[in-house]
Amino acid sequence: MRKNTELLKVALAVSLTAMSVVIDVLLKYVININSFGLPFYAIPIIIGSVMLGPIYGVMMALVGDALGVLFAGYAYQPLYALAAVGWGVIPGLFMYRKYSAVKLVFAVLTAYIFATLSNTFANYFYWGQETTMATLAARLVLLPVNSVVIFIISHVLYVRLSHIAPEYMMIKRANNTQ
Repeated sequence: MRKNTELLKVALAVSLTAMSVVIDVLLKYVININSFGLPFYAIPIIIGSVMLGPIYGVMMALVGDALGVLFAGYAYQPLYALAAVGWGVIPGLFMYRKYSAVKLVFAVLTAYIFATLSNTFANYFYWGQETTMATLAARLVLLPVNSVVIFIISHVLYVRLSHIAPEYMMIKRANNTQ
């Protein structure tokens, strides 16, 4: 039974990571600015982090970030991965095995602020002060709206997944007793 549980976790992590990569690549093609992106790729990472824990969340974020950059045709710049890691670890730390919508609000806001700060640092490191200030203004303007969108979609998906796959939720509860 333990191997089946781990296989289900890996399958869910891989599926959510693939969804994150698809969202990331599509948005990179739509926006087409090397130093700026929209964080909607984080939604599947958030779901995985909450359901599977922060360790899975970090692994999903790192793999998803690397593949998203590779498939979009950009050069990999590792400092940008800090934002993805924040999206992967923070929700899992806030809510792993104890989900609540209120905690999700705080997790999304905290992860978004962390991602904004780390991307601002990466922009400064890679592109200089002028690009950093221009993209920071856009990031700060989009932060409230994007946070609400990310929260709503993440919450709805989590609730629906928990109703569609009660067997998976039972496996999670069974692991709590070990």
